[in-house]
Amino acid sequence: MLVRFVVVLLLLLFLIPAAPAPVWAQALNIDLGAALAAGPPSETFGGASGQGGYWNDVGTSSTFLDDLEGNPTSSPVRPPSTCSRV
Repeated sequence: MLVRFVVVLLLLLFLIPAAPAPVWAQALNIDLGAALAAGPPSETFGGASGQGGYWNDVGTSSTFLDDLEGNPTSSPVRPPSTCSRV
């Protein structure tokens, strides 16, 4: 019984640190209607989620998104093919 306990304890000590670290999602504000309207809203506007911050203006060309603080990310975005300026 003691041997089984020691084996389980050793396995836990070695397996728990090997577990992958949690991955956090990026918080982004994207204004998809910017190509058809007056541009993105102000940084104080929280939208449906209530999170204020930098708004990405997705126009008619592909670009990389910025996070809520305006820092560049590695997340690309491509506007839909039906998006056009009026």
